[in-house]
Amino acid sequence: MPPISDFGIEANVGGLILYIDDEPQLPAGFEDDLKEEGFELVFADDPELASRLVRVDDPDLVLMEVVLSSCDGIDLLEAIRSFGGWPAQVPIIVVTNGQRTPELYGRALEADVKEFFTKPVLKSQLLDSVRKFAGAVPEPEPTLSGDLADLPIPEILHCLRQDAATGVLIATHGRTQRSIQFRNGSPVAVSTMGGVEAPEDFLARRNLITEKQRMAVREQVDAGTRGSGEALIAIGAASEDQLNAALRCQAEEQLLQTFRWDSGPIDFFPGESIEAKSKQPIDGNPAELIVLGVQNGSLAGAVSEALHDRADLYVSREPKPPYELGSIPLSSSERVFLENMNGDRSVREVLESGELSERLLYALFVAGFVFLHPEPVMMLLEEVGEVPQASPPRAAPTPPAPISPPTPPTGSKPSRPVRVPSPGAAHVARGEGSIDVADVLHAAVAQRAQVTFSGLCQRISSLDDFGVLGVSEEASDPEVRTAYEKLVSGIPFDDVPADATKLREVAERVRKRIDLAFEHLESVESRRAYAATCREENTALEKKEAATRAFEAESSFRKGEQLLKAKKYGAAVEAFGISAHLDPGEGEYVAHLGYALFLSNPKEPIVLREALEHLAKGIKLSPRREKPYLYLGRIFRRNDAPDRARKMFERAVRIKPDCHAAVQELRLLESREKKRGGLLKRLMRKT
Repeated sequence: MPPISDFGIEANVGGLILYIDDEPQLPAGFEDDLKEEGFELVFADDPELASRLVRVDDPDLVLMEVVLSSCDGIDLLEAIRSFGGWPAQVPIIVVTNGQRTPELYGRALEADVKEFFTKPVLKSQLLDSVRKFAGAVPEPEPTLSGDLADLPIPEILHCLRQDAATGVLIATHGRTQRSIQFRNGSPVAVSTMGGVEAPEDFLARRNLITEKQRMAVREQVDAGTRGSGEALIAIGAASEDQLNAALRCQAEEQLLQTFRWDSGPIDFFPGESIEAKSKQPIDGNPAELIVLGVQNGSLAGAVSEALHDRADLYVSREPKPPYELGSIPLSSSERVFLENMNGDRSVREVLESGELSERLLYALFVAGFVFLHPEPVMMLLEEVGEVPQASPPRAAPTPPAPISPPTPPTGSKPSRPVRVPSPGAAHVARGEGSIDVADVLHAAVAQRAQVTFSGLCQRISSLDDFGVLGVSEEASDPEVRTAYEKLVSGIPFDDVPADATKLREVAERVRKRIDLAFEHLESVESRRAYAATCREENTALEKKEAATRAFEAESSFRKGEQLLKAKKYGAAVEAFGISAHLDPGEGEYVAHLGYALFLSNPKEPIVLREALEHLAKGIKLSPRREKPYLYLGRIFRRNDAPDRARKMFERAVRIKPDCHAAVQELRLLESREKKRGGLLKRLMRKT
């Protein structure tokens, strides 16, 4: 495969060398030799500037003077290491005017410097050291490779979204090579190898400008007087907003074209980006493009094959999808169906229902609006009411086929289908007694009806009127009536035996609930009024539930504090865990959970890591609370990291000056340091 730079992807050839020195002094010709080898040398004579460049520019190597007039160079070196990430690992070479004393050299080694030179230094030595510890950055290796014949673009998008991947995907089809940049699993920019189609050519191809206007733009571009965009605006062919919109359409078109590609190699390079000069940003909702691409671009055979392989998996609506659903083109019935995907039906069953097409279901899966899982989430509904004692253990009920009712007159509700049972009985002789076949059939029908109506009663009791009929607030009057008639005709009211009094009462409750829902939603005005009432009730209920959760969370937190004081750490973990679950946005609850977790098993590395994660999250949620810093300091102190502990205690005191616990911890650290110093002096006197 050609180098990734051939595809318009930025790649490091040499590297960036940062030189920190308030009086630069390097061997003659050193900088020129670096440039010849592809390195760029950047100077910094100010500690703040040097710190910022290390964090922002990610240099490949740092050359550093440690005898600085503005600060202690070793302190600056240690500060760079404390930033974490790459600054904590970047190779550092000391080039100093100072003497190589044991103290200076020892402190430098503790900060993990790679070489320690005193000025003047030979150019050959310094160059060799730079080559050894920086060198050219190797060509990145792809983490995903294959062929579009085996892994179509929708499947790739699904994988990258699940991994929240950031990088560049290179796809080749025939003579066309395209780069797609991803950020956190979403496509954000595209580029085509060999250059992007000029804006004037794209606009002319779309018949948005005339051929005469296109030629006028080309003349100015070829003459070097203006760029394409400037020329288009200058001749009045497009405004700035129209030009930006056209560029977005052009980027979207390039992405959508890849959905039609059925073969060709693909490679994904993590962490890479497309060069700015050839990048075309995708500014819109990526979900719209994904759904549009799958529905209109993907090959039908590929979609069918993808769903066939997942036919037995169950479909659930994603509670927190990665994109907004609002702009996705769905009908009201499709939106309602999506909202009710609770994992009780497989892919095969969803497709057999006819509510969603193959392409739409696959598009929603690729875009992350639904997810698939091997086990059903909703278990069979439990029976409600009496069950005949003689009945065998109930298997999964299979509702009887719906019976079509007579067509109701226009403007009226459909009448309930009624079937008059035929009289008569048949007997089969068996030994001394006989079995009444009619009684057996009667009991079987009663049991099946019991299961059906009990489940219906339980299900609709938790739904509002829109949920009962399966329609949305935006549904039309005919859609509401159709949904009502379909629901009623599919319920076997006629299977209820006349002598099953309690079962008939359940059936009556089901029918009344459905009729009431239809009355509330029959007209536009009634639907609006009902929806407004529901919103008010839901708001009041949500406020009440939130207040209840907050009270329960605080109560559990207070209980956890008492358990923590009593050193009942396991019970404290449980109490703080309940608080954090009820109110996950309260950082103090999460931080206390982390501290209690650590105290419950302080010597276990896995527990320590989890505790630190909780404390870090607690600080992020509540940065102005002193307790998380206090607890973090105590953990550092107990793990022999006094310097880190001191910083945490000092931060707690800055947040709350009267935090006596943190003040006491600082005094304790100071006392221990003095004792260690006194002991060292006594030992020195003895030797």
